[in-house]
Amino acid sequence: MSARKIICFPQGIIDAVKKYRFDSKIETESEAYRTLVKAGLEAEAAKGNAHVGA
Repeated sequence: MSARKIICFPQGIIDAVKKYRFDSKIETESEAYRTLVKAGLEAEAAKGNAHVGA
């Protein structure tokens, strides 16, 4: 299951995600955002600060 969300980011974050996408050879910008959000949630979970779902 997936859901669409509309969120706003400062231009600096958008530029950083675009660079990450191309440097990592990720096909879509959406996949780059999903990858980075998941990595951030997993990092927080490892510190005991959050729970990441499947």
